[in-house]
Amino acid sequence: MSTVFRGTTFENRCLRILESTFRGMTLRRVGGKDDGGVDILGWWDLPCKRRLRILAQCKAEKKKSTPRYIREMEGVAMVYRAGLSSIPLLDDEPDAKPSPSNIVAFLLSESPFTKATLLRALKSPVPLMLLHVPPLDMPPEDESSAVDQAESPTSVDCSISDDFSLAGVIWNPAMQTLLPDSELKVEVGAGESRRFGIWQGSTRL
Repeated sequence: MSTVFRGTTFENRCLRILESTFRGMTLRRVGGKDDGGVDILGWWDLPCKRRLRILAQCKAEKKKSTPRYIREMEGVAMVYRAGLSSIPLLDDEPDAKPSPSNIVAFLLSESPFTKATLLRALKSPVPLMLLHVPPLDMPPEDESSAVDQAESPTSVDCSISDDFSLAGVIWNPAMQTLLPDSELKVEVGAGESRRFGIWQGSTRL
């Protein structure tokens, strides 16, 4: 499998995971040499009628994700906040300069995050979520070590059961401030399958 094919396949999988996990997300894959550091771009329409700009990077690498990727995402977010992105918008995309307070960054990695990466993410001023998207052929016995979790209530472990499963999710305080009174929870379904979700009161986001 070529590196390009592997990366594109992972980006498409990540797009499906985001849209299936978060209600109201409308995304498209950017990718390519002129992606401006963004693999997936789109909007998240919340039940409260608020719209968030979504910027996502997807890392299909075997080595653990390092703090360098957090710094990259912070830089990408700053470019968007300044309205300097070179990524062309589609005809149905409303504006090129979303409010600085409405930008959310997602980092999706096929490999685990190091503890240093998690700590850097938790301290970042950019609203940020880290999602560990394990390879589909990861054996079940590896689930418990899928993510080097920080000792923080902002992290949730999830089982690996299908194409949309996640091994772990973390959101930082800046993200929690953007979504006040919200909780990151694990949902238990049929056959004791587990999936995570963000809830605001009785409403799933």
